[in-house]
Amino acid sequence: MTHNIYLYILVAAAMSCLIRVLPLILIRKKIKNRFLRSFLFYVPYVTLAVMTFPAIITAPQAPLAGILALAVGIVAAWKGMNMIGIAVLCCGVVFCGRDSFKKSSANAIRKVAPMALFAASQLPLLINGSTVLRLCSLSGNR
Repeated sequence: MTHNIYLYILVAAAMSCLIRVLPLILIRKKIKNRFLRSFLFYVPYVTLAVMTFPAIITAPQAPLAGILALAVGIVAAWKGMNMIGIAVLCCGVVFCGRDSFKKSSANAIRKVAPMALFAASQLPLLINGSTVLRLCSLSGNR
């Protein structure tokens, strides 16, 4: 049995295009359902969280250092620190925490720091005051 790679690429391209074009073709009017609109509003945030959170925990050689950096980043974002400050803070937590939780080599530092920087820079997009206010207003709690 031979596999044609071009057929696989063509099917993947067609499915990707179909997923993006089909809603534009089928939904021409404004969506008036409040539940559906609120669901669609949060899809980008959820997608970003699904891609970012596993990387935060698994990128450092010691997962506990990643979890600690995540907690520190959330608190810093909640307190209103800017993105650069959060990124530096989380990198510092991972850098210091890696020695406490697992012995690492100098090579591991080069691998951990960029990923921790990226992960920490995404936190303010996920946890910020306006998102929390929107969640509260949708649930009716002000």
